[in-house]
Amino acid sequence: MIPNRGKNDYRLFAVSPYNGLASIIDTLLQMKAFERCMENGLLPKFIGCRIQKRNASLYNSKIDYLLSCNTRSIYLEVKSAVLKKGEYAMYPDCPSIRGQRHIMDLIKNSERGESAIMFIAAIPDIKYFTPYKEGDPLIYSLISKAYHKGVKLYAIQIAYDINMKRIMLINSETPVILEEGIKTHGVI
Repeated sequence: MIPNRGKNDYRLFAVSPYNGLASIIDTLLQMKAFERCMENGLLPKFIGCRIQKRNASLYNSKIDYLLSCNTRSIYLEVKSAVLKKGEYAMYPDCPSIRGQRHIMDLIKNSERGESAIMFIAAIPDIKYFTPYKEGDPLIYSLISKAYHKGVKLYAIQIAYDINMKRIMLINSETPVILEEGIKTHGVI
């Protein structure tokens, strides 16, 4: 838990310690960790990119980031993957109309510009990311459709180090496994 300025004195941000590491359930901290990794050049697929705008309007959605990558602009939506099954981190853990809309708008944008989704696997002891069909069957199929329409899919793995009291980047290129067995790291 960390101190909170709201109505509660503390906010739960990480759970389930595993060998000194814990899963980060606070999506704001996940996004801050992503931003710090990008700023420090720790994400090979995003070297040369900078955040041009947060909460960028795209059709019917507010997409997390509009990135400027050299001479190109990329709409990037970040999704929290904190559901674990075996060696897999998964998203979504429940139905999400907002998540469906984000992915549909990224697919639509891919016809005229670049779109990407970053899944943040904020869980220790995983090796892969995969969409979770039981969480939201429509999002499951939209992620596959997005990939086939040119939306880049990425995943990183982070966790909270209990002893060092900091968020760690564990894997900057966690493999994304789709239902067809397609393995992708995305390309920028």
